[in-house]
Amino acid sequence: MPAMDEPALKAQLKTGDLSRVYFIYGEDNYLKQHYVNQIVKAALGGGGNDFNLHRLPGKNLDVDQLAAAVEQLPLMSKRKCVCVNDLDMASMPAVAHGKLLQLLSDLPDTCVLVLWYSGVTPSMSATKYKSALDLIKKSGSIVQLGHRDAASLTRMLCDGAKRRGATLSAPHARLLLERCGNDLNQLMGELDKLCAYARGREITPEDI
Repeated sequence: MPAMDEPALKAQLKTGDLSRVYFIYGEDNYLKQHYVNQIVKAALGGGGNDFNLHRLPGKNLDVDQLAAAVEQLPLMSKRKCVCVNDLDMASMPAVAHGKLLQLLSDLPDTCVLVLWYSGVTPSMSATKYKSALDLIKKSGSIVQLGHRDAASLTRMLCDGAKRRGATLSAPHARLLLERCGNDLNQLMGELDKLCAYARGREITPEDI
């Protein structure tokens, strides 16, 4: 099943022409959390109006509660946003899954629904997922966010060090990748520690 990649999602967010529903999954939890936050920000017009933001846990989700949140009109705003984390559709009771499909088939244009996965790996080939994803494709975006390649991560680490008041050369960034791997959560945590330790100077191999 084709999925939107990171550049396509960035382009969509830049235009502000949001989908009614997003299904976000993949290997990189840092990127998933980042883009969920960006979607929320765009849906709410860049403001922090918490009245129009609902975050619901996917575990033991009450689909009637979800439907009520999605269908409720936004308060003094064009749109509201509802985020559900780690909804395991494969384990949903048949009645609840049927209600979810009904909701996905007729989403209002006053809400952006975000279904995203950080602790649960969705079984994309499972029947309950496939039926939901078929509906999501009609009015929404399926977004797969995997780990970035080494060149992209190297640039990101160098730029990130500069924003934190330190200097990190490309060879030393690649050394950090060799030591820590390509998970952005871990890399950003290590970069924060290195920049704090270096205190404005260049980060050396000895620091790493």
